[in-house]
Amino acid sequence: QYATGVVFHDANRNCVRDRGEKGIPGVRVSNGRTSVKTDAAGSYRLPVTDDTIIFVIKPRNWMPLVDADNVPRFYYIHKPSGSPKLEYKGVDPTGPLPESVDFPLYPHPEPNRFHAVFIGDTQVGSDKETEYLARDVIAELIGTDAHFAVSLGDIVSDKLSLFEHLAPVMGKMGVPCYYVK
Repeated sequence: QYATGVVFHDANRNCVRDRGEKGIPGVRVSNGRTSVKTDAAGSYRLPVTDDTIIFVIKPRNWMPLVDADNVPRFYYIHKPSGSPKLEYKGVDPTGPLPESVDFPLYPHPEPNRFHAVFIGDTQVGSDKETEYLARDVIAELIGTDAHFAVSLGDIVSDKLSLFEHLAPVMGKMGVPCYYVK
């Protein structure tokens, strides 16, 4: 089975490829095992299984849209049956693979030198600890001149339900926040 789609310039930032919005050539798209470059029309084709995350490798001077918590949305999760039943909910069933898995990007000029924020092992284990992080760390970073932030390591002490409380706190920095475990 293959996923196909287009990486495109989302001129009006509505996450839908509207008439006249052109594909972006030469952008890498991956399934976590292999990556391909989009063709001249911005199209790609990648093999998928029933447990695949398809994602764009952000090209220079382009940016994916971010959600209300400044989390970049550059991926599509394909899990037709959803996640197995475990302690934490996981992913709901996504159903069949869409006909086209498209990725909107918009122009975002980037300098050769820039600042970034890296925060390691926040390890918040409760809402109270998230409040401490907000007060003692994030408050000082609001309005930072960084271009993005990365949170690394054990972010929520393996209590995944806490992420929904942490993301809005981190998003207050006002820059895209990438989460890496």
